[in-house]
Amino acid sequence: MKQKRNGLLALLTVALLSITPTPLLAQTNPVSVGHFSNGAFVYGVAISGNYAFLADDLNGLDIFNISNPTNPIAITHTNNGGYAYGLVVSGNYAYLANYDDGLRIYNISNPANPTNVGHAYDAGYANNVAVAGHYAYLANDIDGLRIYDVSNPANPVSVGQIHDAGAATGVAVAGHYAYLANGNDGLRIYDVSNPANPVNVGATNNNGFAYGIAVSGNYAYLANGGNGLVIYDVSNPANPAYLGSIDSGGQANGVTVSGNFAFLAKDAGLRIYDVSDPANPVNVGHVNDGGPAENLAIVGNYGYLANGADGFRIYSLNVPSPRLSLLNTSTNTTLLSWPTPTLPFSVQKCSTLQSSNWVTLTNVSTTVGSQNQVVLPRPTSNQLFRLTYP
Repeated sequence: MKQKRNGLLALLTVALLSITPTPLLAQTNPVSVGHFSNGAFVYGVAISGNYAFLADDLNGLDIFNISNPTNPIAITHTNNGGYAYGLVVSGNYAYLANYDDGLRIYNISNPANPTNVGHAYDAGYANNVAVAGHYAYLANDIDGLRIYDVSNPANPVSVGQIHDAGAATGVAVAGHYAYLANGNDGLRIYDVSNPANPVNVGATNNNGFAYGIAVSGNYAYLANGGNGLVIYDVSNPANPAYLGSIDSGGQANGVTVSGNFAFLAKDAGLRIYDVSDPANPVNVGHVNDGGPAENLAIVGNYGYLANGADGFRIYSLNVPSPRLSLLNTSTNTTLLSWPTPTLPFSVQKCSTLQSSNWVTLTNVSTTVGSQNQVVLPRPTSNQLFRLTYP
């Protein structure tokens, strides 16, 4: 795709997460490179180093060696009752949301021999969990948000709880706030600066059924069931403001954000959305290898999918680059700019579309507000520019 501005051709390209520059595409799809299924139902996934940790329903906690993503190797699993629905890894510990068994804590310093070191159950149904500092935050269904002091993982202690309708299914923590995907109640925001006394400071609901949540910067991204992806501005937690949404079919179960992209685990597979403009999310990639997809993690070049009855999937991500803009200035220069992602994109130029001789610019980009910028002398003839990674 290309557009012409004052004699310049600006390419809105896709950058594959690899050393090789990618074809010029407007949309790209992840590629399944690794798969494992043991017949159970995978609900959650967390990545730490060369290991993947799965919440695998009745099978409990599964651990895989993923040093070779094309060949995930099952190392071991452990089950101390319950139904493993969600998990998070922090340091040497895996925290398992184990449904009617509550919270389980495993020492995973030796991934081949995980050890159950802590357990707590205080009503409700543990659907998901987040950890920040010395506290674990449990999305505990009809019990709402429950907070545990896990400074001693062998003795998790319930220190706070709050329920304001709904059924808590997903949770994220950022700063002094916990963000709750609260079922048909929508999004709830709690001030947890005092974990013993969580305070409801904000709430909003755009119908749907909130299953999962991710928070990045000033934005909350809700996997909102049949409503797909819903995005809120939470710069003022007391007044979350609806910005935009997109529904590409199927039920949205889990969400994570990396750079300018939101990744959605749906009944209809994995979706990738460009959210560089949160008010206008754009579908840029899709893949479906069975499922239903329940949750996911993104690390580097790979997406790790908890794919329900299909098991565990690993995808090579053809993640699109941010949109590149060109502007001729009044000082006889050309300004190249693109949104600031977490990935280190580089600018390349070429004289013709047919050429394979793309040259990486050595000009150092500067960050101005939310944009990366490069200033060049104005070309005397048409030039093609694109972003590439790395």
